[in-house]
Amino acid sequence: MPRLACLGDDTVDRWIRKKKFQGNRRVAGFHFLCRAGNGRTLNQSVVLYHKSIQTSLKRNVGSRLSRLTDLYEQLKDRRVIRAALVYVALFWLLMQVADLLAEAEILSQESVRWLILLSLVGFPIVLILSWFYEGSWHGRRWPAVLGDAAIILAIAAGAFLLAWQHWFTSFTRPILAVIRIEVTDTREDTADLADHLATRFRLLLATRPEIRVIETESSLHADLSNLPVVEKAAALHADLLLGGTINQSDSDIRLNLQLFSADGELIWSERFQDRLIDQSQLQNRVLRELWPYLPLPDQALDDIQNIVMGCKYPADRKSILAIARIGRSGPHDPVELTSELTLLIEQQSDSGLLHLARAKIYFRLLSVAPPARKSVLQRLAIQDLDRADAHCPGYPEIALAKIYNTLQLEQSNFRTEEYLSRFPNEAHLHLLLARRAHKSGDNATAKILAKDAFVLNSNDPDIRCLYRELLHSDNEASTEEDVTCRD
Repeated sequence: MPRLACLGDDTVDRWIRKKKFQGNRRVAGFHFLCRAGNGRTLNQSVVLYHKSIQTSLKRNVGSRLSRLTDLYEQLKDRRVIRAALVYVALFWLLMQVADLLAEAEILSQESVRWLILLSLVGFPIVLILSWFYEGSWHGRRWPAVLGDAAIILAIAAGAFLLAWQHWFTSFTRPILAVIRIEVTDTREDTADLADHLATRFRLLLATRPEIRVIETESSLHADLSNLPVVEKAAALHADLLLGGTINQSDSDIRLNLQLFSADGELIWSERFQDRLIDQSQLQNRVLRELWPYLPLPDQALDDIQNIVMGCKYPADRKSILAIARIGRSGPHDPVELTSELTLLIEQQSDSGLLHLARAKIYFRLLSVAPPARKSVLQRLAIQDLDRADAHCPGYPEIALAKIYNTLQLEQSNFRTEEYLSRFPNEAHLHLLLARRAHKSGDNATAKILAKDAFVLNSNDPDIRCLYRELLHSDNEASTEEDVTCRD
């Protein structure tokens, strides 16, 4: 094997150019071989060169790891890590509290943004101060104890807030109002259809306990017609408002719906067009598009759509418009509507919604009928409700009509909690149950039920009177309205 002689710099340079080697590492390698040759063979020198490279790498890595270890030890001694953890925990707790206060309108969104900005600016300042804190915290127990206590309190507060959000959401349920859908054509029956759709959407959304849905008696009130969205929300004490416009042609219906926040911000908007006779399909499309923008669980959408499809509309325009006229307190003659519905039922006896509509008319006529006719109308109405229930099993409006117009509430085995869970947003049901609790002497339960009824329908005079009566039951002062209610 040839031996490597110690070469001069010019010789090394010529060798590099001859072999076309480039780069400083190669040059350094040849210089090393030249220096380390000293009679060794070329192979021995190359092996020695590689060993020296490995040793150098290990020395460099070990030095860097040692520096990182020293840095970690200094961070730990100066309590920088502890300060960062405490700051993050307190920042998270502060944001949770600020979020709750903002939802309760105690704190403005602008104040929340300033809190976030100041907290982010303060984070590096706290880290720098903790680094330059003179000496270790060892031997000074109170800073360490305070830091540990802050972390424990933040964790406990976080667990409490999570429990509050999951178990006590009923105290902060957002309030939704389905306001009037405005008519943009000149057809006389479009207004009936608009109110029917608003009432239908309200009925379906009101089955969910996660939100409060105001009764249409309040949300469709004529006094709200010309008010801006913000003023409507303030008048109804609503967090969300669902409204829009409607127009129809001979066969189609065009619906523009919007969801607004209480401050007038547009959250969601969509246009829908479908055939008038495809009401179930149209309503399910609306609910499917609207659902992601409401504080409702995703799996609950299937339950709502099953209610829609479980009680389908008749497949002709005349029947649909007749059903729509029932829910509107307009200039329609009840006797004329009863005759029209009877003819339609003869043609489509399997329509649960037609039977329900005629039952509503019978119950409406009961209030003005002579005593001799009341029993007959009551029997006819109950028969139509039973037929409607047979074709639309579990439909909410049918079950409520039976509760309101029969003696179910008077029975001792009436399942109050079950029906409140099934119909969490029915103001009249809350009113009847509040009267029942008040009559039995349970004023605490009566006040809760009356307050819920008042939130859902503040325009109902019976609800308003009972609410004020219970509210002032322990107070000697009474208003003019309280006297009017008692009279």
